Amino acid sequence: MNSLFTLSFWFQRIPPELTPFFQKGFFGLFVLLLIGGAVVRIVANHKQRERYVEAIFGRIGNMLLTMSILGLLWFFFTYEQIPLLGSRFWFLVWLAALVVWVVWILIFAYRKVPELRQADIDRKERMKYFPPRKKKKNKKR
Repeated sequence: MNSLFTLSFWFQRIPPELTPFFQKGFFGLFVLLLIGGAVVRIVANHKQRERYVEAIFGRIGNMLLTMSILGLLWFFFTYEQIPLLGSRFWFLVWLAALVVWVVWILIFAYRKVPELRQADIDRKERMKYFPPRKKKKNKKR
């Protein structure tokens, strides 16, 4: 466990092969993320919810699908023991990108969505006094 916190563990030029436990674990994790992303995208495409909830679900689905594909790609390179592309530090990069993406979605959900909802309410309040534009009819000659 002490080797987990050393730079030589994460930045070895030719990392050792994954143990069978970690092979199954990483593969299972990335496949679960792929399935979860597909399910969330399907749920997000149902037009029964508010559009901002759909947008949040869509962003979560995109994140899960993208990160699962990148994780499976890293797992493939690790399994095939390709020196640079299968290195352990790519997992740290993957994990950092996942955390940044989750934070970005949370900022959107808790800061941006309330602002957008309020802007919609304000726009609807202003527009109730104005009649809608009449569409011009195209006359054919």
